[in-house]
Amino acid sequence: MSLSSSTGAPRSPMILSPIGPAFGDTHVQRNRGDTRFLQRDSSSGGGSGGSGRAGMTSLVRPVPSETVREGPARAHSSSPPARCRNPEWHGQPQPPPHSLLHQQLQEYRRVSAQEAPCIEPESSQMDLKEQRAWDLARAAGVVDRGCRLIWVTATSRMARGCRQDDGGGSGGGWSSRRGEIVSWECLQESLMEHLREGTKTTRNWDDPIILPHGRVVDTPQLEFIRGILRRGQEAVAKARWGATGDECTEVGGDGRDDFVSVEAFANFSQWWAPLMATLGIIRNDWATTRPVRVHGFMSRVASKRLLMQRECGTFLLRFSESRMGALVISFTQPSVSVSRLSRISRCLVPFISCAGRLACCLQGSPINPRIVLQQFQLRSGRRSLSVKHSLVEVKWGGRCCIQAEKGGMRCYGSLHDFVRQIPELKKLYPDIPKEEAFGETPRSPPATASAPGAARRDELVAEIESLVKGKMSAWKNRDKPQ
Repeated sequence: MSLSSSTGAPRSPMILSPIGPAFGDTHVQRNRGDTRFLQRDSSSGGGSGGSGRAGMTSLVRPVPSETVREGPARAHSSSPPARCRNPEWHGQPQPPPHSLLHQQLQEYRRVSAQEAPCIEPESSQMDLKEQRAWDLARAAGVVDRGCRLIWVTATSRMARGCRQDDGGGSGGGWSSRRGEIVSWECLQESLMEHLREGTKTTRNWDDPIILPHGRVVDTPQLEFIRGILRRGQEAVAKARWGATGDECTEVGGDGRDDFVSVEAFANFSQWWAPLMATLGIIRNDWATTRPVRVHGFMSRVASKRLLMQRECGTFLLRFSESRMGALVISFTQPSVSVSRLSRISRCLVPFISCAGRLACCLQGSPINPRIVLQQFQLRSGRRSLSVKHSLVEVKWGGRCCIQAEKGGMRCYGSLHDFVRQIPELKKLYPDIPKEEAFGETPRSPPATASAPGAARRDELVAEIESLVKGKMSAWKNRDKPQ
């Protein structure tokens, strides 16, 4: 009887080297990263004893790209090592030897993950209540998946708040309507989190921003976002119940519209999703706060109120309230009455000079007519300023296009080129020269990183426009006989 039949263990199929079992061919192949797909398992525990199941064949997933470092010699065993049997036990991949290369690789992966469209979470990652909120948002018309995640996160935040409050407070029966309404406070936190994660800066060696960071939104900007959302609430209320004016649905019953319905959020997402795609392209300019290059969330009235107090040529950049994903440049310019003012001032020169000579004779104090005219023109010129607002489209690769006065579109290589090449723009609000605020044109992110954001924005705008046209046609044909 052979040894294998007497002990119950099979003979090892591996060929042993002449100098001992610890330096067999299996150990050398394992060090080279070459793992056999079929191996004989002599025991369930991995040892070379005789208590295992003889003649069983186990499938082992190969790890060809793994390089096992040279180590001390181990005893030969016919079973695969634990690292091959359980690839999930593998540690984190080691960084490349060059630190700068590793840093650039990590930055590229982070940018690619931010620019890629938000992937729909699997059902296993969400519980039943979160899945219901996701389905309600999709049924209400929230096209963008990132906006659906905002709604799901806001409902989860509100649920945690209700549990901490033992179900009390001003819920207004919220537990029975979870996924249909959410408080503005919880929705605000989800929106700000989405804004911070989607607009973190990228490394750019021509820009003073080095470390990735985001920008904090202040209270006036939050009020602007709340105003856009309130318009959606009014539109939903008008379409559902025929409300007019400032009437709005209020759930809390305390006189404040602190709750937002999923229909109102769907209306708001049509404005928010293309804006986030635009911010992904100009994220470095948005994150710059010294000075503030993009003022962002600001209304037309507020921008006019600020600019009217400044001199001619002062400008600022803000987000459009009506055009999806577009910027608006607001700047001061002379009004039409300035030319009339210059003619009037030229006519007043002889009268002012005569008045100066008369005052010199009576009081003995000379009056310079030029100084009087300069003060008159300065005071009248401030009252004759007007504020002009022009739409700026941010295209693929960071190009900026503005509609020319004679028709057509005039395109520039970047936002910096756009500001520096327009002669009407002189100072960034409040009084910063544009050459200082928008210096040399920074190198734009790679096309692979900026293309998905712009392409996704164009797809979102097309989907939203088709959705709005479908709703309008259905609304017009509702009274027609079938």
